[in-house]
Amino acid sequence: MNETNRRTLPSGWLTAAEAAAYLALPSVEALYRRVERGQVPARRWGRQYRFRIKELDALMGASETP
Repeated sequence: MNETNRRTLPSGWLTAAEAAAYLALPSVEALYRRVERGQVPARRWGRQYRFRIKELDALMGASETP
């Protein structure tokens, strides 16, 4: 991602590529499949998905709980 796009995102939000890396998923396509199944919360900004870091953290915390 180039710096111009990075500056346009509000703090606390990730692009799909960043979210896939943050969640340690093998690809952006794997992330999109989880979004379609309702397993990962996402917001549509125009034609692209954006992901809130707080929601991803909560998701990871919930998956670690027995």
